[in-house]
Amino acid sequence: MINIIQSRENKIIKTVRSLSRKKGREKSGLYFAEGLRIVRDSVAHIPDEIEFLLASQTFFNNNKDFVKTLDSTGKIVYITEDKFFNEVCDTETPQGIASVIKIPHKKNIDLSCDYILILDGISEPGNMGTIIRTAEAAGVKQICLINNCTDIYNPKTVRSSMGSVFRMSFADIILDDIENLKNSGFTVAATALTNSVAIEDTNIKGKRAIVIGNEAHGVSDAVIGISDISVRINMCGQIESLNAAVAAGIAMYILKPSMEM
Repeated sequence: MINIIQSRENKIIKTVRSLSRKKGREKSGLYFAEGLRIVRDSVAHIPDEIEFLLASQTFFNNNKDFVKTLDSTGKIVYITEDKFFNEVCDTETPQGIASVIKIPHKKNIDLSCDYILILDGISEPGNMGTIIRTAEAAGVKQICLINNCTDIYNPKTVRSSMGSVFRMSFADIILDDIENLKNSGFTVAATALTNSVAIEDTNIKGKRAIVIGNEAHGVSDAVIGISDISVRINMCGQIESLNAAVAAGIAMYILKPSMEM
């Protein structure tokens, strides 16, 4: 069903505008996924979770066949003036199409898988999105969040994930869950600059969970204290630390389970 919105005071526009804030996302149970590739991925991978789609008038004029395809699948599509669409986006040059998606129910930690990533206090949405994208590529089966990580449904995180947020499993956890991981046969490896072994010298067997810490403070003392091993990425030059997303990518690939597992 294609509907035309002609006012910024329309309730749909107001709802979408509220999704830029965590409070708005929590209240509505929805999040905003902007961009043509992101929309295509949402339609392909989570069609039943799409509440509706929003398109600018210019996008509709230039892509009528695509929009009509969305309409033919039973999706509700709202068309609005370019200026109204641009007002609800946080990019400088919006592509003119977005999905508004239901936030899925929280999952429990998955003790049956072999490779988990634990994010400890990651605070920057762009880093979070890049980590999610890299985790999918590295074969991580679930991402667990501890110590007030940034919202994975922040628009910047969703956009930076390039669609991986639709396919990855997420769980909010506490310290006791890490103990449960260990009791279930996981080796928990936390990244740390001190009192650690070089990551390339680590020889982890079986199921594993890798911990990446906050951009400024690293992995929290409590999580390090409960981990089986601390690992470090050796660096050259005068560099003191790596970007959290870069560190996560290196760690996830070096510590990736072998194909024989």
